[in-house]
Amino acid sequence: DEPLLMQEAADSIRLHFRKQGFDERDIFNVDKSFDWNGFHHATNNLSLFAEKKILELRFTTAKLDDSAKKALQQYFDAPKSDFILLISSPKLEAATLNTKWFKAIESQSALIQIWPVNREGLASWLEQRLLQENIRADATALGLLMDKVEGNLLAAMQEIEKLKLLSGNHS
Repeated sequence: DEPLLMQEAADSIRLHFRKQGFDERDIFNVDKSFDWNGFHHATNNLSLFAEKKILELRFTTAKLDDSAKKALQQYFDAPKSDFILLISSPKLEAATLNTKWFKAIESQSALIQIWPVNREGLASWLEQRLLQENIRADATALGLLMDKVEGNLLAAMQEIEKLKLLSGNHS
């Protein structure tokens, strides 16, 4: 449930697979009215211009209906080496993680769980991100930044970008 960390993880995964030749990408925003025929079509047809493709399923809810479970199971029953499936969703419940169908899918996947940064960890997270931008902050500055962003990591990154511009670190 941390949009910034989810985005960064997905960006890293996409970058890794782009280096492996997965140059094309199809994005599917999955909600309650999602038509799985488009996903089936994408998994059964290769583009004329790219041999390898990243298929992204972006779920708006962590609860999957039967059609979603069936589509995912069909995909994993006959995976194709020309496709990488990147799924992002809100936090999955423990009950979902322990279901038979999820375990079958997970055995062919990599599951990355993103945990929120709590108040106690926020100072070190901010300090690490500031150091990545060559900005050093003392405890008072970190405290002010923590109060300003109120735990919102996207807002924190925006503030760090502002500090980077003000400090002259534009590289």
